[in-house]
Amino acid sequence: MNRSSLGRARARLGEDVLETVFRQVADPLATRDTPGAWWRGLRLLALDGTQFDLPDSTSNGDTFDGPSTTGGVPFGFPQVRAMVLAGIGTHGVLDARLGGYRDGERRLAYQLAGSTSSGAWSSPTAASGPSSLPTSSP
Repeated sequence: MNRSSLGRARARLGEDVLETVFRQVADPLATRDTPGAWWRGLRLLALDGTQFDLPDSTSNGDTFDGPSTTGGVPFGFPQVRAMVLAGIGTHGVLDARLGGYRDGERRLAYQLAGSTSSGAWSSPTAASGPSSLPTSSP
């Protein structure tokens, strides 16, 4: 199977199906014993942003935009900006937001803030008992 076959298969599925699958499998991977995943009973998370070039098509250009000259003349490829929330100890992606070229990383990061409020992100001490993670004195 080549890359273009995968791209056509993803297009046939549609973005809603792919997002549903992502939401079902994107969970914290760290256990209480995962090195580097915890600090004083708190799960360590990181935000990381990047941009990807997209195929140069009218549809991609209209949806995601791309770099342009001072006069507004487009050049280069349309680009999508991605911001991911990942576990530091595992590097597993827990949530993600996508935007266009002109969407700032800060705006996308704010959208991820709600992803940290779920009980799934909390320390496993609640389920495993108070001695499951090392604690430090204040």
